[in-house]
Order: sequence, then C-alpha cells, then structure tokens
Amino acid sequence: MRTLIANARIIDGTGAPAREGELPIEDATIAAVGNVDGDGKPDHVLDARGMVVAPGFVDMHSTATSRCPTTRSRRRRCYRA
Repeated sequence: MRTLIANARIIDGTGAPAREGELPIEDATIAAVGNVDGDGKPDHVLDARGMVVAPGFVDMHSTATSRCPTTRSRRRRCYRA
C-alpha cells in the first residue's frame, strides 16, 4: 500500500528550518522526505496542510520537565516514562 502525506510542514530534526513538502509511505515505511517525484499513484493521499510532520520523532510533546505534585495523594497518580 502506498500513502502520500502531502502539503506538510516538515521538521526533520537536523536543525534545518521547517520546509513544505511530501512524505511518501510505502508498506508502513517512509520512502522519502521533501518534494518527491512519485513513480506511481498512491493508494491514499493525506492532506497535511497547516500541520507539522516530524518523521523520525516518536512524539513531539514531552512533559519530562514537569514536576509531580507535592501532596502525597496526588503524587501516587504521577507517573513518569
């Protein structure tokens, strides 16, 4: 199965500025990053206009710097990965 994520704002983690582009996905694997010329029509196209795609990142959101509550009853419910 071939999927194309189109019109995405790509942040690749290299420190390079964000750029607009596409990500073709073939059999659950990212095949390329950026402006790509496809060698065939994808089965699905996802329009990511106005969204950020960060290939290679698991989760851009992190709460690693947050603190657990100081009260004992609330601290029991505070877990860190």
